[in-house]
Amino acid sequence: MQDTSLLFGVIPPSLCTPEQVATWDDGKVLHTYKLLRTPVNWGEIIQYGNAAMAIWRDNGTLTYIAPCNGDTHFPESNESKPSLWFYLNHLKLDITGNTEKDVAETAAFFLQLEEPTGQTSILDITGHTPDDFDFRAVDVQCLAHIFEVAPLRCVRFCCLTLSAEQSRVLATRPHAVELAFCGCLFDDHGDAFVDALLSRQSLFGSLEIEDNDLLSDNNLKRLLQADVLNYLGLQSLKNELLFLPLPARVDSLDYRMSSKSLMEDDFQHAFIAAKKLSLVIDHDGQQFPTEALISFLQRVAALGHFVSLRFLVIMPNRFIAIPVCIAHELIHATLANPNLEVLDLSFCNWDWEPHFEILFEGIKDHKQLCSLHLCARKPATSFGSDFCHLRKLLSVNRKIIVWDERENPFSDGSSIDALYELNRFYRGSAGLVAESPAERQLLLASALMENAADNLQCSALLLFDHLDVLFDLLQFAHLNELFGDNLRL
Repeated sequence: MQDTSLLFGVIPPSLCTPEQVATWDDGKVLHTYKLLRTPVNWGEIIQYGNAAMAIWRDNGTLTYIAPCNGDTHFPESNESKPSLWFYLNHLKLDITGNTEKDVAETAAFFLQLEEPTGQTSILDITGHTPDDFDFRAVDVQCLAHIFEVAPLRCVRFCCLTLSAEQSRVLATRPHAVELAFCGCLFDDHGDAFVDALLSRQSLFGSLEIEDNDLLSDNNLKRLLQADVLNYLGLQSLKNELLFLPLPARVDSLDYRMSSKSLMEDDFQHAFIAAKKLSLVIDHDGQQFPTEALISFLQRVAALGHFVSLRFLVIMPNRFIAIPVCIAHELIHATLANPNLEVLDLSFCNWDWEPHFEILFEGIKDHKQLCSLHLCARKPATSFGSDFCHLRKLLSVNRKIIVWDERENPFSDGSSIDALYELNRFYRGSAGLVAESPAERQLLLASALMENAADNLQCSALLLFDHLDVLFDLLQFAHLNELFGDNLRL
């Protein structure tokens, strides 16, 4: 651990102005410090564990630091000054100062203290000013650094103005990145960003744009011609651009449309290139948009190439009843997509529960479906008496797992758990077939002696699936030495 004896100097609260004081919920004053030297890395600052602090710098900025799960309340008076909030290494930081330039420079100072890590993480930077925070004072080397030290992190910029050169750096990282913008502006309307994307020779990764002002219409059209995006997330676009994202050459598309647009001829004949589709449907009527959903599901069925499908309807009425015809159309669309692996209905504000039995019966023979996501307010009754509908589905389809909206498998706590465990054994046994003969012999012997030793059903399954390996094992056994010459095979 670095010597920190000369890292911090305490500034007495009595010498702080009111806006330089942060407090806990219980009114305890947060200590304010001044850095006596530049820290070697973030470790010198965060080694204090859950301690919250405020750090004053010579440019007049104050940086309030606290754990993400802490109860520190930063001063409300800071809201009248330009500030940046961001989450970094399980900490939340609030940098406030007299000018946006000073705040941006302090943000760059702390960001450049990060050291490389192979862990996944999230960096969320949000500006707080009457208009978008001017982030252009942050050096482009700093932006490159935040991706270099954590290549697997998700980076999200919110309410910031970025320069053309900054946007070019974001678009030209040598590895695939996960990048999101919310309420941001490029000062060149995205010319440099899109130019850089179109000139890439490798995959960019994931791009999410949560507003329609980041790129000009022309640049948005150009972006949708790129073939370097794995994932693209967009909000609903203007009429003339509305259907352009559908044929975008991406692996995964997350888009938002109105229920009325699903009824238009342009949608009913649209090609959706993505194999993974997530669609949010806005509906402002009081009745369920039956015709719109039928149109959508029929288009999904006609295309037939999806491996992941997620859709939800946003409407005034919560948990509105779903017509049974929609359940039948969903079953048809699911079966018409033979490679579908994920079906996600978990974020709906309408009630699928009366149709679980019909849905389970309709999809039980799907060969590839392995992940079904649902929202069930009362699982004890939603899945039938004693979870009978769920139990039947899991007994027929050994691949599938039924998840709730929190990514936990639905279970009765006993027999369903045992069924999931048995199904995992089924899948594991089937997976052994892909191994080399020598590897299969070792794994089969290990499974018989350990995992399946006390379970007749599992032992029988292994022997049935791998009779060829069992025969090879018997061929090499010294049976005559064990049982005498009278043994006959």
